[in-house]
Amino acid sequence: MTEDLLLNSQEFQKILKEIKKGNESHSYLFYSPDEYSAKQMSRLVAKALLCNTMCDKCENCVKFNFEHPDVKYFPKKGQLLVEDSNYIVDESFIKPIFADKKIFIIDDFDKSTLSAQNKLLKVIEEPNKNMYYLLSTSNIENVLPTIRSRCFKVVVGNFPKDVLLKEFRNAESDFLKIAIAIGRGYLGKTINLVNNKNLKDIFLLSRDIICKLKNSKETLIYSKKISSYKEDFNLALEIISLILEDLIAIKTKKKNLLNFDFIEKDLNDVCDEYSMTAIIETEKLLLNIMKELRLFTNQTLIIDNFLVNLLEVKYRCR
Repeated sequence: MTEDLLLNSQEFQKILKEIKKGNESHSYLFYSPDEYSAKQMSRLVAKALLCNTMCDKCENCVKFNFEHPDVKYFPKKGQLLVEDSNYIVDESFIKPIFADKKIFIIDDFDKSTLSAQNKLLKVIEEPNKNMYYLLSTSNIENVLPTIRSRCFKVVVGNFPKDVLLKEFRNAESDFLKIAIAIGRGYLGKTINLVNNKNLKDIFLLSRDIICKLKNSKETLIYSKKISSYKEDFNLALEIISLILEDLIAIKTKKKNLLNFDFIEKDLNDVCDEYSMTAIIETEKLLLNIMKELRLFTNQTLIIDNFLVNLLEVKYRCR
């Protein structure tokens, strides 16, 4: 189970050790670029606060696995609002019903309104007895500095490739290597990629754009293909960026840095077609396209322009 990776992580084991010694914090802020990892860590710590052996047999563990009356989850809607914070403040003066602790788990805290964050400042700074606040975020800069300074911050990191290869060993070999490389070792992103039925096709299409696109007539063919994966266009751009990294690794003879070693032959065959300048300029194109996608809705036009510009850079910078 992927949960075991987080359970055995250095970050969680340090917290568990302090909980067992009775030195736990009343306010935690779990941060990771991977939203899933931060959220899951908050839940594991909540469970440990209720039962520091995490036995899965006692009443606290059993209730936590389903619905524990002393564990409250927020936000109730898309983001934490003042009404949520008011409820949390009021609840913090009411004793736990079943356990000896009451726990407030607040996901996506960075998306909370500033008013909602400010409303919680007092209870986080001076928590009532047996009240615990577990906040998670994927963008710590959007959390008020006053909240950050009053919480025990936990950075939830990523995992080495070999650990994830072992964890997801039942997935198709090359398919899994693709997911792990793109996921950059982050658990939630890797899970989503492993479950993405289009991943392999998008990868092969991205590879072909770099390795087989030769003239402007072919841009129409590739544009049509990539447009059929509109929901995953950003994923295709990310894969292309990683493939360009691999071209740099081959050119600089640092093959140990390859993201996709199983397409090394394909990349060797086209390596001379891309100068270092062309690769760098193409990476700049990718960054600009990602900005354009946030501003404009005509994705087809953006795709067409990208493919034409990629060809132009490739041949202009030889």
